[in-house]
Amino acid sequence: MIVSHKHKFIFIKTRKTAGTSLEIALSRYCGSNDIITPISSIDEELRKDEGLYPINFLKSYNELNLKEKFNYHVRKKTPFKYYNHMPAEEVKNFIGNDKWHDYFKFSIDRNPWDKVVSLYHYEVGKSKQELTFAEWFKKGNYAKAYNYPLYSSSNGEILLDYICNYENLNEELQFIQNKLDFDIVSFMPRAKSEFRTNKKDLSSYYNSEMSYIVTNYFKNEIDLHGYEKPFK
Repeated sequence: MIVSHKHKFIFIKTRKTAGTSLEIALSRYCGSNDIITPISSIDEELRKDEGLYPINFLKSYNELNLKEKFNYHVRKKTPFKYYNHMPAEEVKNFIGNDKWHDYFKFSIDRNPWDKVVSLYHYEVGKSKQELTFAEWFKKGNYAKAYNYPLYSSSNGEILLDYICNYENLNEELQFIQNKLDFDIVSFMPRAKSEFRTNKKDLSSYYNSEMSYIVTNYFKNEIDLHGYEKPFK
C-alpha cells in the first residue's frame, strides 16, 4: 500500500494482481513524507536494488495504547499503522476525509478463476507443499484471493476512483501513468513470477463444483467488473 502526499495518490494493493510489481515501480517517485508499506523479504530485495525502502508505516510511540506498548517492549512486536494489503476503509480512517477525497485512489483486480489458480501456485510454491489444486481448494484457500473488501466499504460501497483490469494491464498502466504524470511501465519488475511456471489451461484445474464455488464466492467482483468464466 502506498499513500503519496507528494503526488496525491493512494494505491491499494490487492492479491495476485501484479500489485507488488506496481508498488515497487511507484515507490521510486515517493517523497520522504509518503507512506510505503513493507512487502515480502524477497520482493524487498528487488526494491532495495533500486535504493527504495518502506517508510512511515509504523505508529509513533505516542500513538500506542497500553497493550501495544506491552507487545512492543515484551514481545518485540512491531507496531504497524499501515500494512501490506491494508483495506481502503482503514486507510481512509487514518489519513482523514480531506486527503482521501483530494487524492487519486486506485487498485487492480483480476478474473477470479485465474486469480485463484495464481494464488495456488504462489502458496504451494512458496511453502514447498505437495498439494494438488483440488486439495488446496478444498481447504478454503481460494477465499484469500477475494479482493472486494480491500477496495470497498463495510456496506459494499466502492471507495476507489479507479480499479485497473489485470487482463488489460499494459493499457491500464498507461492510463495510470498519464494520470500521475510519470513513467511506470518502464520500471515494472516481475515480482513473484517464478511460482507459476506451469501455464496449463484454466479448465484443467476446475471441476464443476469448484467453478460453481468461485462463481458464488466472488459474485461481487464478477458483477462489478463483468467477469466471465474463461472456460465452458
